[in-house]
Amino acid sequence: MKPRPKHLVLFALLSLFLSACVTQLNAASNTVLPAGGGDGIGEISGYDISNVSYGLGADPTRIDHVALTLNRSAKQVFIRLSETQDTWHACVNTSGYRWTCAVGGFPVAQATQLRVVASGQ
Repeated sequence: MKPRPKHLVLFALLSLFLSACVTQLNAASNTVLPAGGGDGIGEISGYDISNVSYGLGADPTRIDHVALTLNRSAKQVFIRLSETQDTWHACVNTSGYRWTCAVGGFPVAQATQLRVVASGQ
């Protein structure tokens, strides 16, 4: 049986459509969105931290909040004030790259390290 020209045209159109779909699917699966993240110091860190200030509460032996500036935008920022404590304090973006982190009266004497973890996503 000899294929009819009408069937060949339909087959060619179907092949072209499926080829376009596979190409689009492959292109979509290879897309990687830019993201920022960093945790650590030196070469590991994805953010530069500057303008760090510690706000004391009514009791000057306790830290009320920490304010800091990142070198680029972030979606989430957390800080820790001591390597021996497991408490991470969430920060709030106050303006541009500036963040403020309430630490609930953290004792100044126990603040041995400022560790910042930030995520761009």
